[in-house]
Amino acid sequence: MEHDKIRQKQMEEMQKRQLEEQKQVEVETQIASTIRSLLTEEARQRLNNVKIVNKELYLCK
Repeated sequence: MEHDKIRQKQMEEMQKRQLEEQKQVEVETQIASTIRSLLTEEARQRLNNVKIVNKELYLCK
């Protein structure tokens, strides 16, 4: 009985993580799409360099 509760909780946590990851992918896809439509290729490359060096700055957190 207790084992089932633990397993159920683990499943719920795993599903929650998967949903969060899926949302993050969707947000990143939207950001990339917006960036592609607004910036030149050179500007996108510079922004990508910022992303590599400092992800927090890239995400404006």
